[in-house]
Amino acid sequence: MGWTNSHLHEFICGEQMYADPSAELEQYESDPPVLDESKVTVSELLEDIHQGLVYEYDFGDSWEHIVTVEKILPVDASTSAIAVCLAGSRACPPEDCGGIGGYVEMLRALRNRKHPEHKSIQEWLGSPFDPESFDVAKANYWLRKLKWPRVTESQLRKILMARDGYNE
Repeated sequence: MGWTNSHLHEFICGEQMYADPSAELEQYESDPPVLDESKVTVSELLEDIHQGLVYEYDFGDSWEHIVTVEKILPVDASTSAIAVCLAGSRACPPEDCGGIGGYVEMLRALRNRKHPEHKSIQEWLGSPFDPESFDVAKANYWLRKLKWPRVTESQLRKILMARDGYNE
């Protein structure tokens, strides 16, 4: 996605919720138990075409994504397990931009040099932002650096920091 994994998130598959157990998402007795996301892979949850799950990132901004299996390729024993981005469109919204409504307002301000927030949003972003950009080769470059099929939080943090130009 382009985000930094710096906010709470959850995966919902059917009636079951998966998340980082350290987030302690179970608030009420009636809530279903939250299972440890590190104990299951996407391929274990989604075994058939057209199955899907919901991924929610940043409960404040509430970015909700529907992940659906479109095709399952046969396993090739000569290749290692990897994730591959086949296509995509548009840039990932910046962290903490306020969800869908905040993102729309941010884009409106960036397009209009006379908008009262134009300059402050540019400064907040820190670098030019093109909402239409997407680079599948760049996405796959970073995906190849992860150790599939079980990517750990530590691995992900290290890759995200490198992607964003920071040394851990």
